[in-house]
Amino acid sequence: MSRSVPRFLFYDEDNRFSVPQLAVLVIALISWASLAWAGISGNRLLFLAVPFPGFVTEPNGVINPFSSMWSPLEDEIRLAEPQMITAVDKTQVHSSRELYRVLEANYTIGQRPLFTFVEPINGDPQNLKSLVVKIKLQEWPRKDVVFIFLLPYLTALLMAGLGTWVLLSQRNRTGRVLSLSVLLFALSLGLIFESMTTGVLPRIWIASLALIGPLFIRLGLLFPQPVRLARRCPWFMTLPYFLGTALVIYVELTLYHWPNSWAFITSWRVVYGVGILGILFFLGMMIYRLRQPASLTMRQQSRIILMGATLAFIPTLFWLASNVLGHPRPFSGIYVPFLAIYPVSLSYTVLRYRLHNMDDRFATGLSYALILGASYATYLALRYLIVDTLPVFQDPDDPYFIFTFILISILFFPILNRWVRLLVDWLFLRSRVDYWSGLQTFSHELTETLSLPQIFRAIGSQMGKLHTSKASAWLFDEAQQCYVPHSLGIAGFEMETFALGSPPVQRIAKQSSAFLLDPARYPVDYAFTKIGGVVCLPFYRGKNFIGWILLGARESSEPYTADDLEFLTALADQSVLALENARLFAHLEQQLFTTREIKRLLDDTFASISTGVITIDVRGQITLFTPVAARMLGISIHDALKQPFIKVLAPLQEYLQRAIPDVLQSGKMLSVEVNPVFPNKGLLTLQLRITPLYSGSGTSNGVILLIDDITERKQLESRATQIMETFENYFSSRTIEKLLENPETVSWDGTMQEITVLVADLRQFSRFMAQTPPEYLVETLNLYFSLLSDSVMNEDGLLDHFAGDSGTAFFNMPLAQADHPMRAIRAALRLRRAVEAYHQAVNPSRPLYFGIGIHTGGAVVGNIGASHRSSYTAIGVTIDVARHLQSLARAGQILITDPVYQRVAGRVDVTPAGMVSVKSLTTPVKIYELRGLKVEQ
Repeated sequence: MSRSVPRFLFYDEDNRFSVPQLAVLVIALISWASLAWAGISGNRLLFLAVPFPGFVTEPNGVINPFSSMWSPLEDEIRLAEPQMITAVDKTQVHSSRELYRVLEANYTIGQRPLFTFVEPINGDPQNLKSLVVKIKLQEWPRKDVVFIFLLPYLTALLMAGLGTWVLLSQRNRTGRVLSLSVLLFALSLGLIFESMTTGVLPRIWIASLALIGPLFIRLGLLFPQPVRLARRCPWFMTLPYFLGTALVIYVELTLYHWPNSWAFITSWRVVYGVGILGILFFLGMMIYRLRQPASLTMRQQSRIILMGATLAFIPTLFWLASNVLGHPRPFSGIYVPFLAIYPVSLSYTVLRYRLHNMDDRFATGLSYALILGASYATYLALRYLIVDTLPVFQDPDDPYFIFTFILISILFFPILNRWVRLLVDWLFLRSRVDYWSGLQTFSHELTETLSLPQIFRAIGSQMGKLHTSKASAWLFDEAQQCYVPHSLGIAGFEMETFALGSPPVQRIAKQSSAFLLDPARYPVDYAFTKIGGVVCLPFYRGKNFIGWILLGARESSEPYTADDLEFLTALADQSVLALENARLFAHLEQQLFTTREIKRLLDDTFASISTGVITIDVRGQITLFTPVAARMLGISIHDALKQPFIKVLAPLQEYLQRAIPDVLQSGKMLSVEVNPVFPNKGLLTLQLRITPLYSGSGTSNGVILLIDDITERKQLESRATQIMETFENYFSSRTIEKLLENPETVSWDGTMQEITVLVADLRQFSRFMAQTPPEYLVETLNLYFSLLSDSVMNEDGLLDHFAGDSGTAFFNMPLAQADHPMRAIRAALRLRRAVEAYHQAVNPSRPLYFGIGIHTGGAVVGNIGASHRSSYTAIGVTIDVARHLQSLARAGQILITDPVYQRVAGRVDVTPAGMVSVKSLTTPVKIYELRGLKVEQ
């Protein structure tokens, strides 16, 4: 886009590129170009002395009703529709354009060529009769030129100017539709003469006439404010465009191109009929908005537009209706000035709400114009009445007559001026009337909302009627204990708060109605006047002062009148109840918000703690049932709230019915452990605490039931007790501590897992027992078994049992041990060294040695035995293999199987000991004698 073209032409009010704005701008350019061409062609016909034949035609050559305005031709012959010109002398003519070309090229004023016309007989276009008329060419009639060409053309230029101005000043949807309607009107008027003479632009003329009706429908839906249906269904606003497009296509294809040259009359009737419907719809929508306005501004706009459109279209509607009904009447230029009222009223409506001082200028100008007209009428009346009746005034120019007229004018001018101004205000501005009628609409608006910002915006819209430069409101805030500023949706002051009891506040609180600020008398007013305040409007709710509104100077710099202050006081009276209700509603909203926040916090708190909380009122109904309690007991919150506790907590009913009265009576908390069975959870172990629930006044409202599910804890405690009872004599304290940390790791039920088994038996114990007293025998046996126990437990093995002179130990149970074969080997070596050390230190003469067998394999592990007596042990072939190896081992010898060796190979020193057969196995087992560790472990 060129930098020389103003950017704003193609952009809407939001500074965005607008295709509709560009399209209407193109139509505006086409309109101006068409009007320029029409002006040039019209002037060429009129002022270059192109002969006038005494009639004009449609573009296809059919006589137009305009011709009936001119005087009869020679031989008293009057040409009229449906006659169609076909030739001038012998030159064929088929259109208005060809007619004027022939006249301009071949004839001069005063000549009498022969004009040939044809017309259908009885309306049959196939059966024609001819009429040859000799017509004397003449000059264009000056009077008719003014009414048929000049007046419509000048009016069209005025309309085009107004339409373009609206387009450039109102760059929104409404401005575009207004501009387009005015531009189309300009084309329909400005191209009348051109289409009936030179005929270069008939298609543009026809399209503009066809679009006027649909565009008025669109304008009625949109202006001055879109109807509700249009806001709900945006596609509804496009229907007039579809109608207009279809109508343009229809008339362009059919109007002057049918084989029947006279059938265009039907197309014109369709265009006129749609135009009538569009205009009537537009007027009806203005009446509707006037009776049920959405705002005072809409009422004023609708009134002005309705008056202007009615004056403009009523005469034209009669002419259009007569053509539609088949009784065509000549178009008179007298209609044109009325049509000009429509764009003027639209432009004034737009201008009035852009320039706030326009009201007074318009009213003053119109008042003086009416007074001037009344004065002139009075002068004429006096001239003809007094001069004719009073002989003393025989001469109208007599100084005494003029003096009398001036005297009467001076005496009655103030009265006349006052009444005329009131009449203008009532008809056009209705300022004072609108003040009070607007309050009714305003009062209705206040009943529809409790939103403080919306109420202030409604008040701000009422302030707009005073054309104040700026305004702001202050309202008392109980939380802050000061007066807080609020926006009115218009230009405002510098916002600051005012403390309760401050001098400016005290000054306003002493006033009961709107008042002008006067720093000269009241220095405290300077707090407001220094920021531009002029008028202050206090708000009272009964005797309570709740706030005020501060207004700046008017944009026109005119002072506020007593009517303005009276209106503001009435406005305050209307607003104060709504403001107080809004303040109360806002306070309740804040309390509700706080309550919701507290509830959310409580819900989060209850959801975060593991204790279930249930409250029961004095009637025995559940009033609070937290999600934790719901999950704990397997009861939904919906099924619990507002239900009797004896129904919801039936498994606890027997205990609660005894405990709740005791708690309410004593006022003390009770705590107990119970084992109820709930349908969805089974047997539970619950820790219940019941405490009284008190209100703020100290009265009892029921009880609070705190529930802790200790079922899992009890199960873990039971497991720990069982572990202690089972393993305290078989495990090291270190292993038992690990088991107690995770008691769930012990599987009391049978499981299949890999273990390493160590079996140790005292060699030659039977001979030793036969030679040893019982007391010493038991002491010796316990000593050796202690050495075995210490060696096993040092490697965290499970010492299963002692049988006679042998003992069995398991590794990798109940805790998992990845190196369980190595642990068993270290335990065996430790046991052998402990026995040797004992022999050397205590009793070297009669030593006893263990024979040890070690095997790794699968076994069934679990708590095995009767219900009254069981032990945690392992059973299977692996134990049999280890026992068999132990039976083969000599005193002090340690035998291990190949599965054990494969797990510890490279770390132990062994000697192969051959293959052995075990009764429980089908294949022999390779065994090794363990000598020691290659590296000390």
